[in-house]
Amino acid sequence: METQSAQAQKEYKIIRNRVPAESRKIIKKEQTNIARCCKDNPKKFWKYVNSKTNYRTSIGELSYVNDDGDIKTTTDDQIKADALVKFFSSVFINDDGNQVDNLELRNCKYAMDLLSFDDDVILKKTN
Repeated sequence: METQSAQAQKEYKIIRNRVPAESRKIIKKEQTNIARCCKDNPKKFWKYVNSKTNYRTSIGELSYVNDDGDIKTTTDDQIKADALVKFFSSVFINDDGNQVDNLELRNCKYAMDLLSFDDDVILKKTN
């Protein structure tokens, strides 16, 4: 920021720093006012709640690669659903659990002692 003088810059910073505090005070005052009159005026309360509840009901435009390899953009819900199914089915695989990957054997630097569990000790620790 370019200023005429150091004094003007100092005043600007003071005012700039007050703005968030004043904004919070105004919001708190508004919320307190709504809370006080919510029994007498529930419409005002629910209007405030609904204004703070943000949700989207749809997915925006979606770019996808069609069967010809062209990049397309769509707003149609069915085409969006098909594009998402096609994408996620190409990313994830169906695993029947029968095939196990072969892992290479590694030498351990530190051997672990044989573990033994005593039911009585476990029950005492968990109770």
